Amino acid sequence: LLEICSLHGRELRHLDIRCNGISDDGITNLMQSPFVNALTSLYLSENRIADRSVEAMSRVLAGCRLRSLDIARNRISDDGLVTLFRSAWFGSLHGLRIEGNALGHNGLRVLASTPNNLRSLGIGTFEFGRFDRVRANPETLIDPNSIRHLLRSSSMQGLEKLVIQGSEAYSQFDLEELVAEFGASVSIAFC
Repeated sequence: LLEICSLHGRELRHLDIRCNGISDDGITNLMQSPFVNALTSLYLSENRIADRSVEAMSRVLAGCRLRSLDIARNRISDDGLVTLFRSAWFGSLHGLRIEGNALGHNGLRVLASTPNNLRSLGIGTFEFGRFDRVRANPETLIDPNSIRHLLRSSSMQGLEKLVIQGSEAYSQFDLEELVAEFGASVSIAFC
């Protein structure tokens, strides 16, 4: 991958390496390539990356043009997501997918208080069941009140689309209430 990227690095704007089993070592190596700062979108969902990858991205991508980041369904802890939200370049993102990682109350609080330009955000918690079917883990679901707090925060004023994964674990009342309160300003999708 690095060899291919080194040949086309100056022209490379979008890198999609989803579902490849890439680990922290792979992302750390990728971040050493000179082309990464030219990327405008980076898709890393459904790999095996964890906090170490986020730390490497936070350091290296400081001068980047990244606008879209997909790190959904990896092994990133709440602390790792906080590191991401506090990155110097986080404010330049327009699209972010982090569902399927361990976003907790601290991460939500930091996200709600961090200035950003997000227009699209994907959150939620997953567990992989038999035959790779995805189901929500009710013990780690994001509380609907935390979602309300996030949507009410001044940092989310530009948000146009919110996708909440694992919504089958929420009550119908919670879902209808979120749409009633925020549906006029934010498109809310439940999966």
